[in-house]
Amino acid sequence: MARIEVEERSSQMGEGFVLMSREDALINIEKIEMKKAEFVAGIMCMAQIGQFPKEQLPLGQEMAKFQALDSLHEELGIQEGDIIIAFNNYQFADDEEFGAIIKKSQDATKARVQQGMQQIMAQQQAQARQ
Repeated sequence: MARIEVEERSSQMGEGFVLMSREDALINIEKIEMKKAEFVAGIMCMAQIGQFPKEQLPLGQEMAKFQALDSLHEELGIQEGDIIIAFNNYQFADDEEFGAIIKKSQDATKARVQQGMQQIMAQQQAQARQ
């Protein structure tokens, strides 16, 4: 089924479509995941201090994905379809390198949330002293 989707999406991309290499796909996926981690961490910090509804976190994560994809498109001209086609073509869902990228992204999100919350607490303490 994934092969049919790859062929369909490739045909929709137009005649000049060239599949990105496996290495480029992994590099671009990592850029997306790390950018997404940055956005998600901000949303999680906002949720922890009550400025973003916790029940809306899944929506926030989806928004972060689109922001990361938009950022990659602006930076390199790569479209979401390019990533989807490469992801399916190279079967990254079960790939160890892809799994390592996801783990790195999750670790980055946790670290950014901790850092963000420390900054927020420091700001709140400074304001309380004034």
